[in-house]
Amino acid sequence: MGSLPNISQPFLSDSGLSDAISSDYADVRIIERIPARGMPPSGVPFSVRVQVQTYKTGGPALFRTPFACLDAFVAVRGHGKYNNQILGGGFIRTDAFSNCRGSAMIQFDPVFRPGTDDYVQFELYPGGSTEWFSDQTTLQDVKDGKLEPIAISQHMRFSDDQKTLENAGIIQHEDQSNLFTMIQPAFADVRKTLLTVTALAAVGVTGYFLVLNSGAVRQVVKKAANR
Repeated sequence: MGSLPNISQPFLSDSGLSDAISSDYADVRIIERIPARGMPPSGVPFSVRVQVQTYKTGGPALFRTPFACLDAFVAVRGHGKYNNQILGGGFIRTDAFSNCRGSAMIQFDPVFRPGTDDYVQFELYPGGSTEWFSDQTTLQDVKDGKLEPIAISQHMRFSDDQKTLENAGIIQHEDQSNLFTMIQPAFADVRKTLLTVTALAAVGVTGYFLVLNSGAVRQVVKKAANR
């Protein structure tokens, strides 16, 4: 088992979180408690779903596209009863078309039950890659202490239900924006410009200037631009 990283964070007062982790490499947010309330059946692991957005591109893989989003690995470390135990973790593959976001379900060790004294912290690690010639980070790598975390969260607990955790800011809504929603306004501006140019071509540039004061021509151009 790896030793506790030399990074300290204060305990939460069950409020005041935005993203669980914010760093230059990536942001991590918790978006779902599974089950939404209470305990899972005996033998079934408690789980959370997390969303990661990375901010760096490229990577060490030989055939990795230079502009590809980097991936991440998120682990969960216990405190109190589960002090310094790595309780679970997961590789998160990000997607350029989702603004370098990706999500994964992290299953905790089946012995973990989210009680009122059972605090955990989330740890962000570089993910490696699923591509050729690059090792992908694994849970065992983290347990063996082979990697240092990039950033860690504050301590938190999951004894409350999902709605309460949402009200406390511990669980966040999933961000579903993507590349297309970002570039749509830009395409709208381009479309306006093209329609205006098309309208000008239809009446002829010379003719347009000759009848510039004609209300009919102005209406044609105005309607085309506003479509």
